[in-house]
Amino acid sequence: MEPQYEQKLKEHLRHVVKQARLDNKLSQVECAQKMEIARQTYMNFESGETLPKIDLLYDFAELTKRPLSYFLPPLGISLDGHILIREETWEKMTKLNEELRSCLER
Repeated sequence: MEPQYEQKLKEHLRHVVKQARLDNKLSQVECAQKMEIARQTYMNFESGETLPKIDLLYDFAELTKRPLSYFLPPLGISLDGHILIREETWEKMTKLNEELRSCLER
């Protein structure tokens, strides 16, 4: 990924990750402990210092009871003119994510 696109993605994640944590009344330390990662790893993830691996993002989505799609840039947001995902794909991913969450909650 080109540096300017990576930076925009990090900025997006920084905002949505912090908001999800605050909405769940969790501290950064609590998140790190519950996810079984180092505090600094979590802080780098939330601050946008590093892009998380998909498994870390999935664990955080579970912890904060958010669909994985919540953490992706919204449809229509582009990185300097590059659309991140087609609308049809976004809709399919959102539906599948909701179905998966429903199955896991049973």
